[in-house]
Amino acid sequence: MTFCSLATILKSKSSILGMNDNIVIKCGKIYVEERKIKPSFSMIDATILSIAKEKNARILTKDNHFKDFKEVIMLN
Repeated sequence: MTFCSLATILKSKSSILGMNDNIVIKCGKIYVEERKIKPSFSMIDATILSIAKEKNARILTKDNHFKDFKEVIMLN
């Protein structure tokens, strides 16, 4: 399977979510708070989490940065 065919499948099963002022503000707050506990918590981690919180979505991940959040389903 080629990258293009995988990308097409992914696009058909996904949504592209934009950012708004609420998400940006939430992102900043999450980033500052999480960096106190997890120094390697990144801005993209905070962005993903803030969008999930705003959209009542779930995050499927193996990334341990997310293990303590209710929006997250940890994969093995």
